[in-house]
Amino acid sequence: MEKISIEIRKREYTGKGIAHRIRALGYIPAVVYGPHTDAFAAVVDPEPVKKVIVNGPKGINTPITLKVADSDVTYNAIIKDYQKDPVTRQILHCDFWAYSDGDQVMTSVPLNFTGKSKGVEKGGRLSRHLYTVKVKGAPELLPAAIDVDITNLEINQQIKLDALPVPEGVQLVFRHNVPVVSVRMGRGEALQEEETAEGEQEAPAQGGEETKA
Repeated sequence: MEKISIEIRKREYTGKGIAHRIRALGYIPAVVYGPHTDAFAAVVDPEPVKKVIVNGPKGINTPITLKVADSDVTYNAIIKDYQKDPVTRQILHCDFWAYSDGDQVMTSVPLNFTGKSKGVEKGGRLSRHLYTVKVKGAPELLPAAIDVDITNLEINQQIKLDALPVPEGVQLVFRHNVPVVSVRMGRGEALQEEETAEGEQEAPAQGGEETKA
């Protein structure tokens, strides 16, 4: 996969006032850091950043090449984090994580649920408990998403974290092996079963009273 290039410019000054001035000029403030890189402030055009986030082959985890303007310096990086305006949805700030060969990063990837559950076809109700999971691995190996096939999921069955398929060289990071998705009995069926169970419990008592009479 050919890496996407984004040009950045180093900046000396930081602070809210400087950040407002940068945005007024059509750019956004950024920070570059990593295990082998001294952190430094930068300025970047928000458009290529947005393109990576929205259209990159791996979304925010797409490997990119940062080119420092007016120099031959480059960094292998991914977008570690970014901030958006809650109203305009414009990107306000971006963090780049610079890495070297052999480095691993921990990040989040979305879950992509595929297929139609057999349990749902029988009237069950599907519950998605997680929409993203944390993974760790070399940036080049990170998936754009993890596919979760729910086709064979029956009523009262679930898929837990340790059952998710991840690419070789990528590790799921979790503290508790919680369910990712489950299928439970539909509400109507559950009520009907409860009513049936109550009726079955009452029947012997009625029969006993008739016998005594």
